[in-house]
Amino acid sequence: MNKLNIGSGREPKWKEGFDGVDIKDYGQKYVFNIEEEWPIESDSIDEIFSSHCLEHIRKINFVMKEIYRVLKKDGSVNI
Repeated sequence: MNKLNIGSGREPKWKEGFDGVDIKDYGQKYVFNIEEEWPIESDSIDEIFSSHCLEHIRKINFVMKEIYRVLKKDGSVNI
């Protein structure tokens, strides 16, 4: 299962079983700005989790479209 934790930040905030995503490199799997094109294949993610991150995003429509793009058809999002 492919799972993303958007805005994972530093350990111990990492969610077990999820690949971290953050703009800064804290040792997580993905380091990129979520307000720009994501380097993740379409329809490849089973579950997305994000806590205390998306309220800081200026391009929320873009981010939500990227979440939709990478999420599998039967995937889930927990914000």
